[in-house]
Amino acid sequence: MTKPREARSSSVMMKYGKTIVLVIALSSCIWQVPRGWADDYYRVLEPRDARDQPYAPPSNPKLCETYLANVNYFARKNQPLSCRRPIAAHFKDLANVSWRPFEISKHRVLFDKLARRWFCKEAEGRDLAVVDACVKSVEARHAKGEVMLFLAAADLDGDDRTEQILQYRSSWSCEPSRKPTKQHYPRPSFFLVDDSLTDFVPIQAGPRDALFIYRGRAYGEEYDPQTGSIWVTEGDLPAKLGRPEGLSSCEKRFLPEQCPGAVRPEFHFFRVCELAFRAPK
Repeated sequence: MTKPREARSSSVMMKYGKTIVLVIALSSCIWQVPRGWADDYYRVLEPRDARDQPYAPPSNPKLCETYLANVNYFARKNQPLSCRRPIAAHFKDLANVSWRPFEISKHRVLFDKLARRWFCKEAEGRDLAVVDACVKSVEARHAKGEVMLFLAAADLDGDDRTEQILQYRSSWSCEPSRKPTKQHYPRPSFFLVDDSLTDFVPIQAGPRDALFIYRGRAYGEEYDPQTGSIWVTEGDLPAKLGRPEGLSSCEKRFLPEQCPGAVRPEFHFFRVCELAFRAPK
């Protein structure tokens, strides 16, 4: 005897119902857990080491949020971020600093001072011929690409005025890694240069790894290869870090020998946010 259509439908539902529910459930899981299969970063609001200084609030409250979104755009594509943190085209408020190669022939005075006071500082006080030989050696290494120098102009302290910046990098090549690594990463050195491009001072507490632009102002990056963490740093004169106000225009240009009786202000970069690495599960 043939079952009525309603009975057959009910039987089919009873037979395949569990399978249909299971398929729907699995589909739901696939759509809801894409992050578990890719790298990820999240913001840490307080230093995990109690001995570290609390993070200062960034001058722009959207800075950390925007930078985090950009980092995660690449991290979730499983792109290594250990050597450099690129900027996605759709983040219009973010930009790279426009570095240009340093030409010794155009900036001879600046190069000689940099070579003598930075690269050859261990030869300071020795015979002049020894110092001169060291300077020539640095120039030869620059010609071979072993000493890489770059210049750029950027607003480092948010006063709507650009500073001249010099960057030194070694010829060491970075090996990209998605995961934390014990690989040693030589860091670049950054220097503030006067407007005439003839003198400099080192940025002692500098951006550590790189500079990027957010809404017209330059900020620093600091990467820890052992944990994968990234810090965003913000630069400022010590006047805003407890130093008395009233710096002269001469002091602000970082040329102590042109400021009789003035104490040279040091330029600092301080951490404003930490982005911690979270590996896929």
